[in-house]
Amino acid sequence: MKVETKKVRLSEIKLNPDNPRQISKTQIDRLVKSITEFPEMMELREIVVDETMTILGGNMRFRALKEAGEKEAIAKIATGLTPEQKREFIVKDNAVFGEWDMDALANAWGDLPLVDWGVPLSEDWMAPIETLESIGKLSGGNYGDISGDKIPINLLGIGGMLDRDLMMRVRQKLLDNGGDLEGENGEILTALFLGYLT
Repeated sequence: MKVETKKVRLSEIKLNPDNPRQISKTQIDRLVKSITEFPEMMELREIVVDETMTILGGNMRFRALKEAGEKEAIAKIATGLTPEQKREFIVKDNAVFGEWDMDALANAWGDLPLVDWGVPLSEDWMAPIETLESIGKLSGGNYGDISGDKIPINLLGIGGMLDRDLMMRVRQKLLDNGGDLEGENGEILTALFLGYLT
């Protein structure tokens, strides 16, 4: 097998008619937006084609590039693969072997537009819920967790998933002690925690 990486005209590349992957209109719109906002991504994730310029990996990126009005892309041209190797690559390139760690996403990545970037999050994750920020301010967030009974919390850089019922009790305790849904609650939160710890 020989591999060559170079910039090619999109008109030279052919969609694979046997591609087993699908993409919805919403997903292709997100991919177009992603590529438009971060075009360098396409230099890191080339479109893989065979010697006939038929796509082995990157059909959706190719479609998104065309929709975005692009004329060229970086292609990795693989020659010398058997038909069986091509079919194996197509499936393995699209296979999902891992799972998302929802705690890690909530704690370290929750401030990012994960859905726009293609991370399949549940409706619970997207539902607006009350969160408690490090500064003690209660605020609406656009994230939750996959099971719906826990929500992410980050206090002073220490994060984790907290039972929703317990979070509602903390919220109520803050409000009962003069907390403000829109204001700074750090002092009240500190007093509550110190009272609990001593």
